[in-house]
Amino acid sequence: MIGCAVCPTTPLDGRCTPTSGWVYPAVPAHRVATSLEAQWKKLERGEPLTVEERADSWLSRTNAFRTGRDVVALLYDTIGAGAIYSEKSPFDRHLRDLQTACQHLVSQTKGWEGIGPMVLGGEPAFPFI
Repeated sequence: MIGCAVCPTTPLDGRCTPTSGWVYPAVPAHRVATSLEAQWKKLERGEPLTVEERADSWLSRTNAFRTGRDVVALLYDTIGAGAIYSEKSPFDRHLRDLQTACQHLVSQTKGWEGIGPMVLGGEPAFPFI
């Protein structure tokens, strides 16, 4: 297989790009909570996290943020012009809020670049992954 276990289309140098990241299948929303809960319990016991657990947490969280934004954008587009009037609809504010949330450090797709090296045995590009 060319690429990493998380994103099979990743270049051989292990960098996950935004293009290859979109290949990662949609993760159910409950996976964010379950992966974080499992990590928390493990850390409480003093056990180190596996590479897969660290990658799963990052990817599921990023996917949850992006999916939320995509859902609101779809509703925004469906509503049409009425979505831009704040007295009629909260969707303009919701879309801006989710766009801002997707720029947060823990939800940026930029983090995908750190996942590739991790699952290929290297160090992540970002120490907090």
